[in-house]
Amino acid sequence: MARDYFRHGMHFFRPETDLFGPSTWSGTEFPLYSYLLAVGYKLFGLHEILGRLLSVFLTAWSALFLFAFVRRRLGNAVGLWSALVMCSIPAHIYFTRTVQPESMALWAFLGFLNTFDRWLLASRRRDLLFALALGTLAPLLKLPFAYLVIGMWGVFGWQSGSLRRPFYWLIPVIMMGLTEAWYAYAKHAPGQVLPLGIKDQLQNLAPILKRHFWESHFVSRFPEICATYTGLALGIYGAVGLWKRREKLWFLWFGVTVFYTVLLGQYGWTHTNKSVI
Repeated sequence: MARDYFRHGMHFFRPETDLFGPSTWSGTEFPLYSYLLAVGYKLFGLHEILGRLLSVFLTAWSALFLFAFVRRRLGNAVGLWSALVMCSIPAHIYFTRTVQPESMALWAFLGFLNTFDRWLLASRRRDLLFALALGTLAPLLKLPFAYLVIGMWGVFGWQSGSLRRPFYWLIPVIMMGLTEAWYAYAKHAPGQVLPLGIKDQLQNLAPILKRHFWESHFVSRFPEICATYTGLALGIYGAVGLWKRREKLWFLWFGVTVFYTVLLGQYGWTHTNKSVI
């Protein structure tokens, strides 16, 4: 996509792919990452290292977002260790050095966490605008992030009591409405590289009904690749701490996030060969 932008004109809303022959306008995720990379190609030439540098830059920035968010709630030490652990997970290292939009989607999600939490504490309009932009960008870049954005919106609302405010319910409507608008537009492209139909989504989720899926993910993939055994031990320690402190809402969200990570892993591995960035 970035190469086709570079070669065929910088038409942002007409991302092209050449997976199946001549370059064709294609229904893809929101192409901001690819477009920024194409700008780099225009300035410095067609070099793969530019994509890796872009991913690394966004990854480092996302670690700062996580540190700021955790520090606000749990202090400097926990914030620092949280960012360091995230940066040392093998799957995180791999996917945030590749020329793919995962790094930008994660950056947007963690930026949403930080700015939205700050808005709830200080009620600054600027923080809300940034939170809306970043919370929309994450699922635009990678649609499954919608579950995480909406989930954390719910957790924040429950903790702060904001669920009783009518305006608070307008926030996910704006974020998901903009996301839906892009993917509805993407469906009109003559070339389709995303599973945007219900049938495709059900086909992706079909493996979760098989025992092999749960065995391979919870015995191998999740502890070895997603969390690492060290991270799994820290996660169990943290979950026990949440339970003892009677933070049952956060404990529940922790469990849901683990479960969702496994499902996202299945979705991601199913479509590994369809990366077109």
